[in-house]
Amino acid sequence: MVSYGSTTFAGTSVTLNGATPSTSVETTRVTGDAAARLNLNADGGISWGNGAGATDTNIYRAASGILQTDSIFQPAILDTQSQPSSTGLYTGCVMTKASATTFNITTGTGYIYDYATSPGSPSVTKVTIAAQTVTVPLTQADYWWVANAAGVISNLTAPPTPDQRRTSILLGITSTNAGALTVVNSIPQYTGQPLAQLYDLMYALGTFTAQSAAPVISPNGANLNFNLSTGSLFAPSFNYDADVNNPHLNTVVAETPVAFHYATRLSGSETAATLIDPTHYDVAGVVTLVPGGGATATNQVVFLSGTQTAGTQIAIQYGQTTFASLTAAAAGLNSGPFVVDPALSPLTVLAFISITRQCTSLADTVNCLITPAGQFQAA
Repeated sequence: MVSYGSTTFAGTSVTLNGATPSTSVETTRVTGDAAARLNLNADGGISWGNGAGATDTNIYRAASGILQTDSIFQPAILDTQSQPSSTGLYTGCVMTKASATTFNITTGTGYIYDYATSPGSPSVTKVTIAAQTVTVPLTQADYWWVANAAGVISNLTAPPTPDQRRTSILLGITSTNAGALTVVNSIPQYTGQPLAQLYDLMYALGTFTAQSAAPVISPNGANLNFNLSTGSLFAPSFNYDADVNNPHLNTVVAETPVAFHYATRLSGSETAATLIDPTHYDVAGVVTLVPGGGATATNQVVFLSGTQTAGTQIAIQYGQTTFASLTAAAAGLNSGPFVVDPALSPLTVLAFISITRQCTSLADTVNCLITPAGQFQAA
């Protein structure tokens, strides 16, 4: 049954035909409106407006099984756990130097999310930033450029505060020198693919031990073996197959003593071992006898992986420099160049073993010192 006004058509359907998919086949207005508030196209797309001008909100079938809108969809209650959103730039707004006092910026789009006014129902504002030429003040060295909810660009004389990064859209930075614009950089707070951006950061940081549960290596006794305590290692997604609720934190398996692999700076040089070798070091990738007397020392680097399997967790790279004494070796940690075996570069530096050529026991502190590495220590 279909009704129009006071007329009812029982058992009848109405077909509205249009010459093209975008042909308007039905509109609605409130009395006195200058334009349609709802517009239905022949292809089923619906658009809405305020009755004073062109429609500004829409929804339509984009492809098989895909319902799409070119507008912002904002539910009365935004589920921020399943739809995480943040203020930032989405497209465009590339900044380039135009002259000694100006820069050009391309048109762009961003979003400002307000979680403070109504935390249970945050609001979102779509921001359109017009292409334009911006004049740079020359009164200080650096300016940070932002756009507000109206798309108006302005400068900040200091880096944006946390509040400012949430209430305006960061676009870039400019630098001046000797009264002229010298540097123009687009450094937006980009909102695209936030999960991929998180992994960008995790892979850039690399693996590292958990601050509250770092594993430790220690002498096994009066010998050249060593032990490894249990602990935790952060390694992106290494624990996914074991626990999807804790995909990044790996449990280091305790080993007494440790079975490990020795390596030089050359990939593919890894060999299985259980004893520390104090008598050799790495010369351009060649395992070479340590020269000099028994007190000559080297620094060996202990790497930790996230395999969570005994015998495959630890790799040790031979030292590449000799020192006149154990004290000099310990003082020389990280003081000179060290070429890391490419196969070990993704791993965490766990510790350094400073050891003399004559050492026969890792527990002998006159001839061996084990120094734990920092959380983000490099070799």
